[in-house]
Amino acid sequence: MGTGKLPVQVSEFSSEYEWDIIVAFDIGTSYSGYAYSDKKEIERNTINLNEWSGNSTLDPKAKAPTTVLLNEDQTFDSFGYEAEERYAQRVEEKTHNKCYRFRNFKMKLYHEKADIAEYQIVLALEPEAAALYCKNLPDRMLTESFEPGTKYMVLDMGGGTIDIVVHKIMEDGTLAEVYKASGGDWGGTVVDAQFKDFVNELFKNKECFENLWELAPLDALEFEREFEAKKRQISSNTKGNIRLQLPARLMQFANTEIQKEHKQTLTLAHMHVQNEHFKSFFTTPKDKIIGILKNILVEIGTINFIILVGGFSGSRFLTDEIKSNPAFSSIKFISPNEPGTVVLKGAVLFGYNPRAVSARICRYTYGFSVLKDFDSKIHPQSKHIIVDGEENCDDVFSVLVYKDELIKYEEERTHMTYSSHRNEDRKFVTLKDELFQAKNVVRGQLAFVTDEGFKAIGKVVSTPPENGWPDRVDHTTKIYFGQTSIRIECCDTANKEKIKASFELEYDRDKT
Repeated sequence: MGTGKLPVQVSEFSSEYEWDIIVAFDIGTSYSGYAYSDKKEIERNTINLNEWSGNSTLDPKAKAPTTVLLNEDQTFDSFGYEAEERYAQRVEEKTHNKCYRFRNFKMKLYHEKADIAEYQIVLALEPEAAALYCKNLPDRMLTESFEPGTKYMVLDMGGGTIDIVVHKIMEDGTLAEVYKASGGDWGGTVVDAQFKDFVNELFKNKECFENLWELAPLDALEFEREFEAKKRQISSNTKGNIRLQLPARLMQFANTEIQKEHKQTLTLAHMHVQNEHFKSFFTTPKDKIIGILKNILVEIGTINFIILVGGFSGSRFLTDEIKSNPAFSSIKFISPNEPGTVVLKGAVLFGYNPRAVSARICRYTYGFSVLKDFDSKIHPQSKHIIVDGEENCDDVFSVLVYKDELIKYEEERTHMTYSSHRNEDRKFVTLKDELFQAKNVVRGQLAFVTDEGFKAIGKVVSTPPENGWPDRVDHTTKIYFGQTSIRIECCDTANKEKIKASFELEYDRDKT
């Protein structure tokens, strides 16, 4: 697995500025959207949503597929539903080799630098944004539940993954995170995959869907969208078989034997899926979600209510099954209107008030790799090194914050160390303090960053001043873990000088 370094400039947090307008972008693996509001609009609880064009768009204000189409000269052509339809049309016309289509490019964007000043960008965590929306827009929600002391869960069911967070309302009305879990890959795409497997098996062709896209891409696109609509519409009370319009080209894969074998399922114009079979497409995500909810409730105890958000929560059958489970009989469920856009709207609110979430749970133990004066009684000889004429122990893990600690928004953790620069060859060296994360660290016990379970997440890189480092530099690094991104400040306390620093983020190339 290869790794690389992504430079990220250390800067002040954007909440120090006053903004006239906030724009939120939700770039998902499968679907994307945006929302915005100015100060006057936000006072009226007005948030503007994206409006997408496209002949087959189910809802023009819903998120659109993360698909971009470029012309032959690589200029922009279209995005979202329109891009999918225009590309499918070009395939029909056999001109698609004169354009460029990009899908599922979210992680590629991670390594691109947008033409926006860093201090104007802030990360909003999806479950937090959803909770802020529900809490702050009384015309869309029953907000009497959001009283101090209330403990509730946000269940964010998206197309790819399931994310869960538990908040407690503090006395000042802000939110404090008391539990955070990232579920597995149990989102709506699991149901899509089950349906495609069903179709492939029905026609005894493992590449049935791929062949349809090659022969009749517009039909394939329409077929997938109709299934998406049925996926949202059916409920636990839905009776009878589920009927879908059958693309004529798809019937080309059905020989006489297949048509006779499945005469109750396939007609000339429709596909009829048995009710229970259609609902079985949801079995894996439904069981996984219910299982993790039960485990969380055992761990954290009673909660007041559960907020259902995310595109997959628009499935009536899934939410019916969760709500009707006996384990949750005493819990109130809140289902906002347009659950797929709740996160976007909440992100706009968060942009105006990032301190609305006043404390967060640390998911890992964080700390630096440091040198310590070598002590043969406790340090292994394998870690013994000489630096600038002094005996040191290498790779010692210096803890800043432990896993599961509750960290307040402005709470700082300080890392203090020193470096020696008496020798001339060390006057202009670039200093790098490596930051690590781990889960199973025992308080007070000596640990090394080379131990199993430790992962480097980046380096604080300190640049020497114009005239070089003094003989001794006392480094003070302040780190703020209670915000949506890690904020870092560096200075030389002995010489009362700020240190010019940046952060090199470690990332896995194989996961991009």
